[in-house]
Amino acid sequence: MIRTVLAFIAALFGMLLSVPIIVVGLPFWIVTFFTNAFSWLCEPRSTPWQELMEYHPIFGWKNKANLCTFAAMQNTEGFHFTTDSKGWRGNKINIEDSNMIVFGDSFAFGYGVNDRDCFAELNPHVRIKAAGVCGYNMVQSLLWMQRLSPGLKGKLIVWFIFYGNDLYENLIPNQGNYRMPFVRNLNGNECWEIVSDHISPDKWFYTLESQNDIRLAEICSPSFLSERAFSACEFLIGKGKNTCDEAGAQMVVVAIPEALQIRPSGLKYLASLLSDPKSFDPDLPDKKVHEICNKLDVPFVALKKILKDSDYLVGDVHWSKKGNRRVAEILYNIYQKYFSNGTDLKRELHSVG
Repeated sequence: MIRTVLAFIAALFGMLLSVPIIVVGLPFWIVTFFTNAFSWLCEPRSTPWQELMEYHPIFGWKNKANLCTFAAMQNTEGFHFTTDSKGWRGNKINIEDSNMIVFGDSFAFGYGVNDRDCFAELNPHVRIKAAGVCGYNMVQSLLWMQRLSPGLKGKLIVWFIFYGNDLYENLIPNQGNYRMPFVRNLNGNECWEIVSDHISPDKWFYTLESQNDIRLAEICSPSFLSERAFSACEFLIGKGKNTCDEAGAQMVVVAIPEALQIRPSGLKYLASLLSDPKSFDPDLPDKKVHEICNKLDVPFVALKKILKDSDYLVGDVHWSKKGNRRVAEILYNIYQKYFSNGTDLKRELHSVG
C-alpha cells in the first residue's frame, strides 16, 4: 500500500514537472500540425493515367478533353498539363491554327514535363500542335493522320517514331489489358492490313509481361521479328506519305532512340539479351527506317545522332526539360528549312540529323 502511494505521488510530481515543457512546446506542435495540413491541402493531387484517358471505338483510347490536371509518374514527381476541346495536349493552339502537327505516342504528347516545358510550347516562332497520346503505336497515329487529313493542307506533319516499343507494338493487338489497332501480314508476303475489328471497351483476355528491352534488342539485330517490324513500318510510313500527299501536306519522320541506345551500359545490356550478342547493331533501326524513307521520298531525321543521356529523365524513358528544349530547336530547324522558298527538305535535313 505504501509503495502504491509513493508511486502515485512520484507520477503526479513528474506530471507537474512536465507541464512547463508542454506549455512551451505546445505552440510549436500546433504550428507544425497546421503547416503539414496546409502543405497537404496545397499539394497538387496526381491523377492516375487510367482516369485521363477514355475509350474510343477506332483508336482504342484517346486523351480526355478539357483537362487541367497533374499526371502521376512512377519514378518521379508528377507534371501539370492541359488538353484542348479535342483532347490534344495544350490549350493555346488548336489543330486548325497550327503550322506544324506532331503525331506519335507519349513523346509527341510531351510526357514528363509541365505544359510550359513541353517542346510544343517553347518556340513562339512556330505554332506546333502536339497530337500525341500515351501508349500509341504507329497504327493509331496513322489513323489520326487520316481522320484529320481534310485540315492538313499546307502544314508540316512530323511523325515521331519511338524505337523503344513502336516498331514491335505495331504487330500486336493489345497493350496490357487495352485493345489497340495493329497491322497483320497477308499470306506471308510484304502486304499488310490494318486490323481494328477487335476494338471494344472490354479488357483484352490475355496479356504478357512487358518485354520491350528484349524486343528492341531483337529488332536491333537480323531476326525474324526485325524483318517483320521493318516491313510493317514501311507499310505504315507509305500510308502516311500518301495521306499527306493527298492532303497537300509535307511529312517528316523523326526517329527517337530508347535511352539505352545512347548509353554505353545500355548498349551492353541490350546485346546481352541476345543469344548472339555480336549480332546486335544499335544503329540498325536508323539504317532501316532511313532506307524506307529514302525509298518513299520522305525526309528523315535520326535523333540518336543528336540527343544525349542528359536529355532523358532519370529513371524514366522520356525527355527531360533539357531534352524538350533540344527537340524544340530541331523542330524549329525543320520548320525553317521547310518554309524557306525553294528548299529541298529531304536534302536539307541531312544537316539536321
